[in-house]
Amino acid sequence: MDSKARHRMSTADQLLLGRGELDSLEYLLALNYLGYAEYRDWRYRRRPELQSALKMPVEEVTAALAQAQTYVAAQGLTVEICPPRAWNEDQGPLFLGPSKTLAELCSKLLVRTQDRLQGDLFQDSSRTIVLDTVNTAIAEHRFDAAHAALMHLSEIPDTHVLIDGYRRLIRAAEPRSAVPSERLRELEEEVGPMAARQLGIRARDYMAQLWTELAECLRNYPFSPASPKLHASYAHAQAEDWSRTSAAIEAETDPGRHPVLLVRMAEAYARQSRREAARRAWTRLSWEHPQTAAQVLAHAPGDPWIAKLWGEFVSGESELAPQDFPAWLLIADLAQRSHVPPAFAPDDRSGCIYNAVHRLVSTDGEMSARIALHSLRPDLLKIFLERRTRPTPDSVSF
Repeated sequence: MDSKARHRMSTADQLLLGRGELDSLEYLLALNYLGYAEYRDWRYRRRPELQSALKMPVEEVTAALAQAQTYVAAQGLTVEICPPRAWNEDQGPLFLGPSKTLAELCSKLLVRTQDRLQGDLFQDSSRTIVLDTVNTAIAEHRFDAAHAALMHLSEIPDTHVLIDGYRRLIRAAEPRSAVPSERLRELEEEVGPMAARQLGIRARDYMAQLWTELAECLRNYPFSPASPKLHASYAHAQAEDWSRTSAAIEAETDPGRHPVLLVRMAEAYARQSRREAARRAWTRLSWEHPQTAAQVLAHAPGDPWIAKLWGEFVSGESELAPQDFPAWLLIADLAQRSHVPPAFAPDDRSGCIYNAVHRLVSTDGEMSARIALHSLRPDLLKIFLERRTRPTPDSVSF
């Protein structure tokens, strides 16, 4: 099994652990084969079909889905047919796209039969059904349906605490004129934790609308290092709307001078599969904000390949500084050579070193290039000579 297949199976295992089921669309979201903002637009009928939003060819997506479902079924899970429905009041069926295979696979929900049987044996079925109805309606902001379900829930004993929490969530979603800083505090300190307690795995869907509304309020707020979260890019990121996250950052004048924005931008690009733009942002972070790079690149949000390479970088025998990471990447990863050409290097010693290494790898170790790098950084030349006898991995897309 290659690294991609292992990653896909690991992702399926994580979803089973966290959700107790394998939902096909959640699986595609977890693999970053599908963006959450596009998925959410489709659920609310703001886009007519989903297939065109896939980040990978549909044949690769369907193959990954089929493999995951086979893998999960072998663990004793069974298939329930649950065609996706809209999140608006009509809750009607949705169109996946022209691929019949994609539509068939995305209509399958794999569940543990034992868990379902235990629910029938030990839970009051009416309570379970009503709670599921309330959770679903609130998560999807269908509050008329939520109020009706709460009326039914109030007829069931010992549910008053739950009902109070649900009503608070409904009130928290009502239009309000609170100043953005106060609304930010509410969402992070009050509403978000309450949604997680009440809605569980559906809290993300409930919160996304509230974060999007806050982002709109912050649309004309310039970024301030003193309040880094009080910016539209932060709110869009919480809603997992990565195209609007990057757009809000790009609207700033030279956002790269702020390390917080540079990290946020790199993550947004990575999650949009804009690998070249993400690589340039991580590289700039290493050159211009090395302290932040040392703190962030170990987990490189949204970019597991960069995190993997950083781990290899810091575990090497040579003691290299974060500013050396871009030059080291030229040796370790072929993608760096095309994604970050020498013209992007700074006009300083780090840039000179980067240009020297770029020339070295581009000429496959020509003697004059070796001599030039040796005069600047003999340790990097040594790394090149040691690694050139080993195969250099191409970039891996997780």
